[in-house]
Amino acid sequence: MKIKPPSILSKNWQLKLALWFLALIIIPSFLLAYFAGRALEAERLVYRQRVVASYERLARFATSEISQLIDAERQRWLENIAPRNLLALPGEEQERLLNQLLANDSLISDAYLVSSAGRVIYPLAGQIFYEQSSVALGRETVPELETWLLKFRQLTEQAEDLEFKENNPAGAIRIYQGIADTFPAPHLKAIALGEIARIYLFRAEWQIAHDYYGQIIENYPEARDLHNLHLRFYAKYQRVVTLDNMNRREEAMNALLELYRDLLNHSDEVNRTQYDFFVERIQEFFRRLITGFEGEKQQEYSTLYSRLQEQKKKNIGAKYLVEKLHQRLSRDIIERGTYRNRFKFLSDYAVEQPYLVAYILLSRTENQVVEAALGLEINLEQLKKQIFPRIMNEENYPEDVAIAVLDENRKIVLGGEENLLNRPAVLLPLRDPLNFWQLGVFPTAQNPLLQGGFRALYLKLGGIFLLWLFIIAGSAALLYHLRKQQLLSLQKSTFISSVTHELKTPLTSIRMFAEFLAKRESFQGDTEARKYLRILQAESERLARMVDNVLDYSKIERGVKKYQFEYEEAEAVVRTAVDAFRYYAETQGIDIQLDITDSLGEVYIDRHAILQALLNLLSNAAKYSPDKTPVAVSARESDGFLAIRVCDRGIGIEKKHLKHIFEDYYRVEDGKAAYVAGTGLGLALVKHVVEAHGGEVAVESEYGKGSTFTIKLPLKS
Repeated sequence: MKIKPPSILSKNWQLKLALWFLALIIIPSFLLAYFAGRALEAERLVYRQRVVASYERLARFATSEISQLIDAERQRWLENIAPRNLLALPGEEQERLLNQLLANDSLISDAYLVSSAGRVIYPLAGQIFYEQSSVALGRETVPELETWLLKFRQLTEQAEDLEFKENNPAGAIRIYQGIADTFPAPHLKAIALGEIARIYLFRAEWQIAHDYYGQIIENYPEARDLHNLHLRFYAKYQRVVTLDNMNRREEAMNALLELYRDLLNHSDEVNRTQYDFFVERIQEFFRRLITGFEGEKQQEYSTLYSRLQEQKKKNIGAKYLVEKLHQRLSRDIIERGTYRNRFKFLSDYAVEQPYLVAYILLSRTENQVVEAALGLEINLEQLKKQIFPRIMNEENYPEDVAIAVLDENRKIVLGGEENLLNRPAVLLPLRDPLNFWQLGVFPTAQNPLLQGGFRALYLKLGGIFLLWLFIIAGSAALLYHLRKQQLLSLQKSTFISSVTHELKTPLTSIRMFAEFLAKRESFQGDTEARKYLRILQAESERLARMVDNVLDYSKIERGVKKYQFEYEEAEAVVRTAVDAFRYYAETQGIDIQLDITDSLGEVYIDRHAILQALLNLLSNAAKYSPDKTPVAVSARESDGFLAIRVCDRGIGIEKKHLKHIFEDYYRVEDGKAAYVAGTGLGLALVKHVVEAHGGEVAVESEYGKGSTFTIKLPLKS
């Protein structure tokens, strides 16, 4: 059975007061600070939302102004070039017109005139920059191109069905080989060879896959797939994979470094996504391959790799832009686009640089299939100098904000950095074609509205914080005082314990000598002497019980009281207590009546503590029975508990005192009870002892008729 120890804290008034203080002052003060802070934060957020909403309207207005300026430039280019008639002009006139445009318009850094066949008409007449297919892309051959593309898709679908649905990779290889042997378009041939290599790679036939990827690199170095991904780079990467799987580590490392070198030298031909894809794969493979080398070889390859990492990527080149322009032209031809007298834009990032190309698709006659494309590469630095300052310096913008243009990394591209806060209040992407930049609206350091709003909020929050600090400081002072009083109380308890302990020794001697004298033959016939000896013996026992009460309660109060639990016969414990008290009762003329039922069983108790509790109840019953009325003691089993009742017919207890009589040092100071001596610790000690045994104590009383105290202790299961 698990015995619950007495709760010392619940009986310590200083700690109880401290806990109430914590519950009623400290916790509410924390809640006050928390909810006040939340309210101020909500107010700050609402204020910020209003400010941001006004900044968003300002940003939308600014982006609209920029778009209008870009539209004005497009219209000016149409007027200067007259693209509707450009293809009808002789080559020399075309060159003169475009040279004049470049000389007079600083916004344009270069111009490209590309035919449908991929031939650059201007600036390098006759040079082929982009040759994906030997099929001409002119107006007359569009049906032929569409036929080859349709046939290519049909055959690849058949090959995929054979490979994945019918598990017939050999059949798929025959189809792809037929495409590579018969189709006229180089890039379709290269795609077919890549599919054959992929199948052999999947079947772990590394050497055959390696040879097919070699054909792509050797015969079609400029080919791209249908998603515009360079097949050469992909083929070189897969050759590294095949060499590694054949344990040809040195060849694999050399092939990997060659791929990295080729990628860097032709970085202007790929966009950023493709470049990052291959760089990440190269880095992963190098980290794995380098562990297979030792000594000088490892150092040599590490040095070569480090040098390649330090090499800068090439800037965007003319070839890359011409390819982009030709791809847009090819798409429009395939979609049967017709001429529209309007400039459009190409914009993106390549080799971590933004580019912007204004282009227009050309035809010799209006509403006819396009035959060429004119691209104007926009000088972004001049764009910043000519277009954006007109927006930045608008007088109708508030003086307490600043506008800046930022790149994708939120670095300021244009706009003074002075008087700007660290982060913009609003970021809004510019409209197409400048959507690789963002427009930021910054509240300046001199923004009075922003400063005033936040200053008021911070002042309120500071006031609440100071109030909270005062509450905490006062609480700490009070808790310190309570702690000091607790220590004084502990010292007092220790002192009383020491004094009562010193009293116990002479009391024991007095009682022992009284018993010794009562047994001497010389006192047997002296009735008067024997009477005094009995009184001396009874009073010494009463004082000894009082000293024991003080000592035990002092131990409980200091938290050092220990109980020695053992199984005891319930009937024996009750009889022992009554027998020990009977002598004192007889000296007072009080009869003790005992009623115990048979077979009470055992209880798990500290015998000395329970005897002391019973003696305290018997002593109280005797003290508050002035008319020498009998005291009845009974013991019964009740629902698994031993119920011991001590009933007297004395003066009783008024109802107003019943809820307090088990409190420490509590005494009834009115009526007849005021004349009864005591310490106020007897019943408090009874309650402590009984609760420490997992039991309970109760009282029933009627003033003037007597009281009944009941102790319940758990019986052995």
